[in-house]
Amino acid sequence: MNIKIKKATSRDILGIIEMIEQICDYHCNFDKYYKPFAKYDNLEKEVLGSLEDKNTIVLLAKLDKKIIGYCVGGVDSAPNYAPKIKIGYIYTVIISDKYRGRGVGKKILDELMKWFEDKKIKNIELEVDARNKLGIDFWKNNNFFTYRLKMRRDL
Repeated sequence: MNIKIKKATSRDILGIIEMIEQICDYHCNFDKYYKPFAKYDNLEKEVLGSLEDKNTIVLLAKLDKKIIGYCVGGVDSAPNYAPKIKIGYIYTVIISDKYRGRGVGKKILDELMKWFEDKKIKNIELEVDARNKLGIDFWKNNNFFTYRLKMRRDL
């Protein structure tokens, strides 16, 4: 597979929105707490905002001209309990079902890590649903570890 990782541009918005639909469907399978894709408004504006934000990067994995992976990372203020001023966040990573387990996620993550290194970021955080075994395994295999647990109670 000749997969290319590239920084997204405004020309990629429709393909990105298709990837967002995939991640929404994926998470809705875990829990109805997640908002279904149909309930999102102004996604084009939100995506464009991410593309224009100098502290955010949107990466795409493309096979020929088809988007098969999507990743959003950013630099933001560290939580007040952390001694660092800025840390990296991985907001979203999704690989199309058909291409999972083929190294696409690793390839896009490696490019994101280079971006964080260029920004001199030493700590990177992310959240993953505790029931998402595939995601948890991916992150553990890429040297991420659990250091806090986020919990929820539904009433």
